[in-house]
Amino acid sequence: MKKLIMAAALTSVSVLTATAQLNGDGFYRAKNVKTERYMTVKDNHGKIDYHSTTVDAGALETSRIWANISCDPGSVMYIQKQSNGEYNIMAQGTSVYDMIGYYIHLTNGATANSYQAWQTAHGMTVYLTDARSSNDEEYVYDSGKYTKDWYIIPVSSSSDNYLGIKPTVTVGDKHYSAYYNGFTFKPVSKGMKVMYITGVDEVNGYAIYKEVTGEVPAKSPVIVECSSTEPTDNRIDLFMDNTAALSNNKLKGNYFNVWNDMSGHRNRTAYDPTTMRVIGVCANGKPGMVKSSTLDYLQANSSYLTVSANCKADLELISEEAYAAGINDVTVDSSKEPANVYNLMGVKVRSKVTSIEDLPQGVYIFKGKKVTVK
Repeated sequence: MKKLIMAAALTSVSVLTATAQLNGDGFYRAKNVKTERYMTVKDNHGKIDYHSTTVDAGALETSRIWANISCDPGSVMYIQKQSNGEYNIMAQGTSVYDMIGYYIHLTNGATANSYQAWQTAHGMTVYLTDARSSNDEEYVYDSGKYTKDWYIIPVSSSSDNYLGIKPTVTVGDKHYSAYYNGFTFKPVSKGMKVMYITGVDEVNGYAIYKEVTGEVPAKSPVIVECSSTEPTDNRIDLFMDNTAALSNNKLKGNYFNVWNDMSGHRNRTAYDPTTMRVIGVCANGKPGMVKSSTLDYLQANSSYLTVSANCKADLELISEEAYAAGINDVTVDSSKEPANVYNLMGVKVRSKVTSIEDLPQGVYIFKGKKVTVK
């Protein structure tokens, strides 16, 4: 949703109304004036029914739980003004225009420094409004005068209205998150590190990673080592640019995990323990991509790894440098028992051979060892 960005901040209403304003293209959150719930993008489809004069806006949910909002990428949207004066709202790899085929009007609300989001088509005008309830979590409607006003507040890592990362795995004093964001981002808190998987050694049980320096390109599934367990200590900055994609990234990303019977929006990916690995703790106590025994569906905005059905349950995280340093400098195995040969990505390159002498120069997995052909 390209342009409706609404705000969430741990400040009083008086401060919010003083700072809540749309000031050019940028990243924002939206907070409903009456319900004090923040808008979040939970799905990537919607529709307009001209016959019943209704709009399905259930892809937009609302929440007043700041602990969840502060680390939810779906709560931050990029608002971009169009040449016709309307706006597109982008988030979670999609946009308002992509979902309904229309841009959005943003005009002054009845409350100071607030806005109303609406569109008119085929003689029908609809507003984005919050549910009129006291629940902590709801979803957006297309009617309701009481809840039409929204504060639109800029998102910044240096303000109370920040976006942070919530780790899901702790190993010793290290905290990790499998992360997927539709926008380019860069960690700004000290002690953070971003990694992506460039190779998989399924035979010996390694997920080989490379560290990202600088900005992380949009739509790049990664592993983030966090400073602490609290999102406020793991803040990131967002950018709208064309940073080059990560080379040879083996991770995949998942935006959504929604199953809302009230709104009718259902969009989630089933976890397959046979062919998927997720961030976790290996049996040896080290961080890695592991087979989960408890996960039914992939978490929203998370990364995961696809593997073969024969892959080991645990793939320990190891840097490219450490993995290369552990290679045995062997050219020929003396054993005459036939075995398969794999490259460092876990792809079989030879079946049931007794020698690797005829292979091109490189590093391979043969009989459970890393070997080189020179």
